[in-house]
Amino acid sequence: MIWNYPMDHPGIGGTVDFSGGNARTYSVAATVVYGAFGGCDSCGNHGYCVGEEQTCTCTGGWSGEACDQEPTIETLGNPVIDRTTPDGARDICFVDTDMKFTRAGRVVSWDYYVGRAGTQRMQIWRSTGNTDEFTLICENEVSTDSAGSVVHKEISDKEACFFEAGDMVGWYHEGQGVTDFDGGGHTMKWRYPMDHPGIGQAVRYSAGGSRTYSVQASVIYAELIGNDLIDRSNPDGARRICFIDRSLTFPARGKIMSWDVFAGRAGEQRLQVWRPGGVDAVGCSGQSNTGVADNGAGCSVSRAADGQTTWTLICENVVTSPTAGEVTHFVLPSALQCSFEAGDAIGWYHLEQGVTDCKYSSRWRNICV
Repeated sequence: MIWNYPMDHPGIGGTVDFSGGNARTYSVAATVVYGAFGGCDSCGNHGYCVGEEQTCTCTGGWSGEACDQEPTIETLGNPVIDRTTPDGARDICFVDTDMKFTRAGRVVSWDYYVGRAGTQRMQIWRSTGNTDEFTLICENEVSTDSAGSVVHKEISDKEACFFEAGDMVGWYHEGQGVTDFDGGGHTMKWRYPMDHPGIGQAVRYSAGGSRTYSVQASVIYAELIGNDLIDRSNPDGARRICFIDRSLTFPARGKIMSWDVFAGRAGEQRLQVWRPGGVDAVGCSGQSNTGVADNGAGCSVSRAADGQTTWTLICENVVTSPTAGEVTHFVLPSALQCSFEAGDAIGWYHLEQGVTDCKYSSRWRNICV
């Protein structure tokens, strides 16, 4: 660990020379998904060039500078085959309560059998805790001009639907149904007629039955970076202090989907992403974990060598733990998800005394006090 205190909050893009540090283990973790952007000179078969900055966004979960690193993909859903019929109803929304994600991640592609040409919105729904009520989390619009075949739709990093454990697959269509189904099988919920609900809207489903749809989601499950979320010795006693845990360094680019901390003290802290180097580190990409790297655009900064003490704050999320003695799980909406580069590290800042429990090394007994 390295730290600096007392200090004011540095602000995004602020550079800090960390003046102290020693051995600690904090009960903090981040759930992340990895995905990379490369240069437009070599987007490969799984990416395309976008934007004025000429960056390449990878599709289907592929990553790497040339979108050539194959992802580890798992599928959720049913065999995508010709079934009895598509739906005849219009303006209808569905949730398949048996197509439930077991852990966090993101959708990288959708597959469905087209029983009728048309457009539908493939969606992620989350239970509100109320009976038959779900909130729309994310969606991708898919369409086809002809029936009688399987459609495979890859989703770019910019369009990716992120989900949490317990979220479910659903869909909405304004016209008559697109995807074939058979009677029996999965427990379905539906509501119609209704307008498109919009992201973030909660819907009380009014009907349901047993059906099996030819729908499948290909997903990359998220990974956890951090320490065990257990009760440790003590939270910090210092105020106005900033930390970086250099052992919690990201191996590749990606996004943070959620934060978890064991709260030894109720309170607020800012969980952060830090990049080694000074102000020129902001916006750099394609860098290795140590030494000096260049992203091809004259962006060179020193990276996280063992003695690195100068870091730049890239992103942060304010997380409040209302109760001590338990784990705080904070899910980030898409707009607040922190992006990181390879070599960036996790840190945090608290204005008041510390929230997260830590345990000192036997070598250092003057910490977490």
